[in-house]
Amino acid sequence: MISVIATLLMTRANLGPKVAKAGAWAVIIILALILLFGAYRLITGGERAKARLGANQTESAIESGKDAVSASGEVAKSETDRTTKAEGAKADVRNAKTGADADAAARRGLCEQSPDLC
Repeated sequence: MISVIATLLMTRANLGPKVAKAGAWAVIIILALILLFGAYRLITGGERAKARLGANQTESAIESGKDAVSASGEVAKSETDRTTKAEGAKADVRNAKTGADADAAARRGLCEQSPDLC
């Protein structure tokens, strides 16, 4: 292979036999380095892909956790609002002067909780 490359370099580039042979060795060394580098990238590329995948999974888990905290905070606020409305309705029923007033207060309290209960 070296002699073929050296012959090509001597005929095409008008180089002497020693320079052509050195050039042939340089070409072979460069090709070998390129092949070695390509093999290294092929072997370690999977590791890098796994590392990127792990980082993406971590980011997804963090985002999911943030969403869960946000959702649970909203649920807690909603329950607090519902409890406040229910306590207000109970107080209105207790403070009613007549049975009709208590019934109206109870109905208002139910309607505040959900329009489906009206």
